[in-house]
Amino acid sequence: MAEPNGANPFDLMLPAYQKWAEPVSRVFARVVLERADLTLGARVLDVCAGTGALALQAAQSGLQVNAIDSAPLMTAHLAERLKPYPGCTAEIMDALDMRWDDRRFDAACSVFGVMFFGPQVPNALTGMRRVVRPGGTVAVVHWAAARGAPYFDILAQASRDLHDPEIGTLQTMIEGYLDREDLQNALSAVGLVDVHTEPLHVVGAIPEPDSFLAELETFFYVGVPGFGNLNPDQRERLDTAVASVVRDIEEGNAPRPEFRANLAVGRVAAETSSSARKDSRWAPCRSR
Repeated sequence: MAEPNGANPFDLMLPAYQKWAEPVSRVFARVVLERADLTLGARVLDVCAGTGALALQAAQSGLQVNAIDSAPLMTAHLAERLKPYPGCTAEIMDALDMRWDDRRFDAACSVFGVMFFGPQVPNALTGMRRVVRPGGTVAVVHWAAARGAPYFDILAQASRDLHDPEIGTLQTMIEGYLDREDLQNALSAVGLVDVHTEPLHVVGAIPEPDSFLAELETFFYVGVPGFGNLNPDQRERLDTAVASVVRDIEEGNAPRPEFRANLAVGRVAAETSSSARKDSRWAPCRSR
């Protein structure tokens, strides 16, 4: 697969992402919104929003959501989906350089987004905290394993089954991966309070054996070193091996893959009466 010059890698994943990733993200996003405990009309920022797993649910629930992402096609696609909801928008914006006023939102959330930023995670979380009012919520979801989604485990297993040294094991590891304890520490380190974490999991759908590789190839081109270097013969043999692994799952000879993640939620510290007097222009923005 040739990558268009200048194309955002996540834009290349758009069709597969909406079909296979969004349904899983939607389940986790629903929990995020429940934990944020927002009232009707509350203002929510969805950071690295992708195709809108969280943003759409927030809008449908009567929340006022602004979504940002760096992938132009994904963002344009989400903007169209949000058009029926007044006051809800999606725009291209760098999560490390957010152009929002301080304390604008009641909550800032990121589902499988900013926690992939490696050494820049603290900067992203600091930005999210900055734009949330005192007493508001910051919430993030990240994979519970450094390999990410179980799609990648299936690819790795199939490549190992081939025993081909030229292909090797096709696997991915998230740079600077943060586990559940790390997530709690990361949110606390940027000044959030009442931080807690919880595990999440869902048994999600996977493509049929004979179409698995074709359906998810953009995921693997983007996320798995070496996948894009396969020659036609290697690709054909890998396709057969992947189909065998998936067929074992479909026939009940191997467990169905679970999508496991960790949720971390913290709150922006409420102001003391003295600090509140220093900024009398601010008033809580949560709608009633």
